[in-house]
Amino acid sequence: MQRIEVSKEIILGAALAAEEAEKTHNNKEWSISDHEGLFAGYVGEFVFNDKTGAQSVDGSRYHDTLLNDFKMEVKTKQSKWA
Repeated sequence: MQRIEVSKEIILGAALAAEEAEKTHNNKEWSISDHEGLFAGYVGEFVFNDKTGAQSVDGSRYHDTLLNDFKMEVKTKQSKWA
């Protein structure tokens, strides 16, 4: 495992994106965490993009990011332990 320092810009961007997503995501019944994982998901996506040079795919519900012409869904795991 590699520890990654998350910048204040990424944290702020993820918080804003999660807040916006809560307003527009109408599939709350499919979310086991009642959308509480949105913030962590955006942090993971934004860190991945920052480290790899990938770019977010706006408006897609099925793909988060684009890297070398490949659309990908980025998944983030939350844990209290390193």
